[in-house]
Amino acid sequence: DAVIMEGCCRKEGIGRVGFGQCSARILPAIPFPYEVEEKIVKAATATQPTPKFTNFKLYGFWRSSCTWRVRIALAAKEIPYEIVPIYLFSKEQMIDDYTAKNHMQQVPTLEFNDETDTIVRITQSLAIIEFLDSAFADRGGMILPLEPIARAKAKEIAEIVNSGIQPLQNLSTIQTLDSMAAQQSNPDEGVGKKFAKEAIEKGLSILEDKISRLHAADRKAGPFAVGSFGPTIADICLVPQFYNGRRFGIEVERICPTIVQIENACKNHPWFRAILPDMQRSIDSKK
Repeated sequence: DAVIMEGCCRKEGIGRVGFGQCSARILPAIPFPYEVEEKIVKAATATQPTPKFTNFKLYGFWRSSCTWRVRIALAAKEIPYEIVPIYLFSKEQMIDDYTAKNHMQQVPTLEFNDETDTIVRITQSLAIIEFLDSAFADRGGMILPLEPIARAKAKEIAEIVNSGIQPLQNLSTIQTLDSMAAQQSNPDEGVGKKFAKEAIEKGLSILEDKISRLHAADRKAGPFAVGSFGPTIADICLVPQFYNGRRFGIEVERICPTIVQIENACKNHPWFRAILPDMQRSIDSKK
């Protein structure tokens, strides 16, 4: 089971000077009498061992927001992995060898060996993130909050990005719309990017309203998306989407002041610092 504790510090004459929240597992009780053999104490207080998942490989594209999300989650869990670049503009995702790994011909794909040394592959960024958070629950930070409402709110924000914004800005979506427009008698150049920009701006505006209301309703809210004092799956999805917003020419500082503050908090957090897209690009030999 799990427990969540909240508390605050007060100083005489000043009032509250600090507050916070922490979560932890409830471990098995040590049986009475307490004078028991050392091996029983160790067995009662031991955490569950991490499953022996090894040899992680991440197939992805340096600028892919979905790949970026998984890189953040791997950093959160302190999992070493090999990067296998899939260059989307060269259509490497459609090569037979990669299609056999990911039938949707998308990135990312996470590949690893399980306890029996069988190769396992997981696609779709949110499925990968939830797997990592569950399989490595005793390592690094928690990506999904334990408290049910906070957990649902974090997944809600993540899904707005994942289902309501990101698919509308995909390269394949833009190319399809441009191809359809080119067949018209008076083709509208750049219709795909215009459509993507409008979709991103609408989605970010909705998220700004939702998140700003959440923070305004709780004076004790922390600096991250759901008011937590550490990042969650919501922040993991927001930061890459903000990058794409700027890439499509959206004035994110004007329309999303609350999310800009959240982004700044994330930039200073260890999960995010070392895995920015431009830093990832330098690793990718296909620039």
